[in-house]
Amino acid sequence: MSKENFQVLLKELGTTIGLADLSPDDEGYCSLTFDDKIVLNLQYDQRTENIVIFTELGEVRDELALKVYSRFLEANMFWKDTGGGTLCVEPKTMTAMLEYQESVAKMDEVRFQQLVEGFINTAEYWIGYLNELQTGDNLQPDEVIPSMGIRG
Repeated sequence: MSKENFQVLLKELGTTIGLADLSPDDEGYCSLTFDDKIVLNLQYDQRTENIVIFTELGEVRDELALKVYSRFLEANMFWKDTGGGTLCVEPKTMTAMLEYQESVAKMDEVRFQQLVEGFINTAEYWIGYLNELQTGDNLQPDEVIPSMGIRG
């Protein structure tokens, strides 16, 4: 049932954003690009009946790794600056990522679209943070992190 619900939710999202034929592949995976900078990966996990959403935020340079790790740990504490997601760094490539999962079993279209929008907004914030950190631009630490809502 949950996989079918995921398929329906993707189809409805596709209709909303002008991609009427949006659907996952046979493995339950779908990828969308927003604003030519955010690749939104959506994967249905049949084992847990969760939807897993993830995106790459950018590369973490070695000389900035300690600062990024520290900020990510702070942000992940009670998910206070992640909108409910989790920030991490893939150690082999030093790629920063944002990840989130939630049960899709009873998810409705409104919740799914809120989740996607909140995830994209959160990813945009962290992409901006990493870009500003790498370029030395003025960081805005008090900027409010968007929420993906309460986990269902």
